[in-house]
Amino acid sequence: MVFILILIHVLISVFLLWKDVNKKDKKLILVSQFIIIISLFYALNYVLEWDLINPKKILTFIYEPLAKLVFNVEYSYR
Repeated sequence: MVFILILIHVLISVFLLWKDVNKKDKKLILVSQFIIIISLFYALNYVLEWDLINPKKILTFIYEPLAKLVFNVEYSYR
C-alpha cells in the first residue's frame, strides 16, 4: 500500500515536472513539487498512522491572531 501510494505521487510529480519544464516556469515547478511533497506526507500519515499535526490547527494558529485583531472576536472552535 505504501509503495503504491509513493508510486502514484512520483508519477504525478514527474508529469507535473515534465509539463512545467516545457513552460520553463521555475516558480510553478517549486510550488507544485512542494504541494506534492506535503500531500505525500499526509497520505503516508493516513496509511502508517503517524501523528502529524492537523492542517486545520496550522491554519488556525496562523490566522486566528489576525482575525482577533481585525474583527475583535473570540473563537471557541479549538
